[in-house]
Amino acid sequence: MPRDHHRPVHFTDQEFAAIQGGEDPALVNRVAHETANALLHRVREDPDPAVVERLVTYTDVHGIDAIAELWARVG
Repeated sequence: MPRDHHRPVHFTDQEFAAIQGGEDPALVNRVAHETANALLHRVREDPDPAVVERLVTYTDVHGIDAIAELWARVG
């Protein structure tokens, strides 16, 4: 059975201007790359076991999913 269609909602200029958009894809992309670079730069430059352990601990505490989520939204 077909659904009833409703008329479009009319907004005032102030109401329309107050609508917030989504995240800027360019900013999300930049943050994802900068985060990955910051996390891995020091480990690549100086693979000190203590630094590697701190990175592993960070991902254990904060979750690698948080980092993966940043990368998943890139593209």
